Amino acid sequence: MESATTEFCNLPTKKLTAGANTVLFSELFSACHMAANPPKPAAETAQSALIKIVWQVVTNTEATVPFGFCVSNLRALRK
Repeated sequence: MESATTEFCNLPTKKLTAGANTVLFSELFSACHMAANPPKPAAETAQSALIKIVWQVVTNTEATVPFGFCVSNLRALRK
């Protein structure tokens, strides 16, 4: 997720699996590469300033990283 000033991502400790996944704004942090101590605030403080949502697949040098995903039923959940 990206606001006008900050990019947010899920922590490496939040594993996504095949099938349906739910990721909350409260689980997205700026500088998420600092998994041991992610900086605050979480993305939920910037959700009204949302500019875009992006999905990226992280690769590695040791093996092929297969991916195939479909984004559906994307909606805002009101409190």
